[in-house]
Amino acid sequence: MAEPLAPKQVAALRDQLVGTMTALGQPAGQVTEVFDRNLVVRDGQTFLRPEAETVQEIRSLLRDDDLLETLHEVRCPTLLCVATDDPPSPPAVGELMAAYRRGLDRDLDSLAAANPAVTLRRLDTTHAMPLEAPKRVAGLIREFVFAQG
Repeated sequence: MAEPLAPKQVAALRDQLVGTMTALGQPAGQVTEVFDRNLVVRDGQTFLRPEAETVQEIRSLLRDDDLLETLHEVRCPTLLCVATDDPPSPPAVGELMAAYRRGLDRDLDSLAAANPAVTLRRLDTTHAMPLEAPKRVAGLIREFVFAQG
């Protein structure tokens, strides 16, 4: 991700994403708009966002910090939206994701039962839920905010 993308690479990535997401029922124009927002041009060259340094920092945080432990400690109202669908993948990856999801569901159910500040909502989307179901995501957020008074 640290290297600039050639115009052909940008076009191929855009076409691949549009093909995948339109097969899932998303409008091509909306998918293209989201893809293009994740590009940045510096010194006449095109890069994907987030930048490589940011991705590395996120990876370090995910590897070094137990997010579930942190969520057990939150005291302010917190909405946790969890995607239930996996992106298209080879069968072996699908089996691995199913096992991962079973463990995650167990941990999240335990979290929601133990911490009343956490509201857990599951959506039948992939991790691209704002793109796949923007109205449902906005509705959940609106409902959550209004419930806080």
